[in-house]
Amino acid sequence: MKHLPYTVKEQEDGDPDNNIEERFKELRVQLIENAEFAEGISRVLKREILEEYRAVLKNRSNRRIKYFASLVAEAGRELGLEELELYGKELFEKTEAFNLKHINSLLDEFSGLYAAIQTNPFMTREEKK
Repeated sequence: MKHLPYTVKEQEDGDPDNNIEERFKELRVQLIENAEFAEGISRVLKREILEEYRAVLKNRSNRRIKYFASLVAEAGRELGLEELELYGKELFEKTEAFNLKHINSLLDEFSGLYAAIQTNPFMTREEKK
């Protein structure tokens, strides 16, 4: 029986649901405890990335997800946040491989960071829109 390529990759990566809370845990803590960090990450992520994330949740097209993933990876490089950059790269790769289970899991992971940014006291009401 022939298997799809992502089936093998999924077994190598393990269950994507195991690390949903872990990936951005440290980032969320920094958002709460470090005002300067919170302002910096909010400023970079608030514009196009958060808008694109909301659009991805409404319309999960591969093109839109890959664009969002590239924005996140670029922001991670800009901010020097390896976990954010790796997240963007991983989401892009899983989208290219059309690995729906991992794509959905990765998008769910971002929701925790998104919520932390949206509730960040250092963002003005205008920035949260």
